[in-house]
Amino acid sequence: MFFRTITCSVLLALPAAVSFADELADVLAKARSHVGSEELLNTVQSVRYTGLIDVYVNTGKKDSENKPVLEKRSAKVVATYKRPWLQRVDLDFGQYLEMRAITEMGGWVRREGKSGQSTMDVMDKTEWKDARANSIENLYFYTSPAGQGGLSLYKGKTAFEGKDCFRVLTTYDGFITYDRYFSAETGKIFATVHDKNLIMKETGTIKSANGLAFPAILESYRDSTLFNRFVFDTVEVNLPVEDSFFERPSVRAPNR
Repeated sequence: MFFRTITCSVLLALPAAVSFADELADVLAKARSHVGSEELLNTVQSVRYTGLIDVYVNTGKKDSENKPVLEKRSAKVVATYKRPWLQRVDLDFGQYLEMRAITEMGGWVRREGKSGQSTMDVMDKTEWKDARANSIENLYFYTSPAGQGGLSLYKGKTAFEGKDCFRVLTTYDGFITYDRYFSAETGKIFATVHDKNLIMKETGTIKSANGLAFPAILESYRDSTLFNRFVFDTVEVNLPVEDSFFERPSVRAPNR
């Protein structure tokens, strides 16, 4: 009797489970098609973004309307990703340089002043996992291959900021989440809500040499306030990048 009960429960639940799996596959396939063909997406081994980033930092002061006064800090940025999840981000703030990178074993952060002084820190496990999830997101285009820690669930149709969307929640390591909203009309990504209370939106299109379409601008908002803005000049796909490029330098990061 117990076996029969379990079997019936599984059989009754199966159509709904299959339906949700089909919905998830359909939503992600449509979203991926806005980036490029499956053939092209599956050949991606590395991606490099170059451009500018504006970061808006809370100064701790209030304006006449009692709103936080933000200070804009700008930097040139080069972000390089390589499968399976290697990452290095180089930031030039003018007065100092910052390099952040992860390998399959760990991560590091180096800050170097223009006068020569520098510091080197090692990422903790949580920082490394967060950066790894970010790398997978940039290299696999809404999919997380088996064995890389990501789990995507279709959460149904819902409204987000007044727009009908299909919602897909992707979780890494049980605590890092990318809650995505895809337009129900076009299938294209509309917004992503990150677990760090950031709402990310993409605008415009910039194409790589092989024809893949990437966002020209990526903006992140926290509590309806602009937190940062990336403006990309170029996106290069499948550049040859050695694994040593991501490794922790002893004195100075290797030249690109």
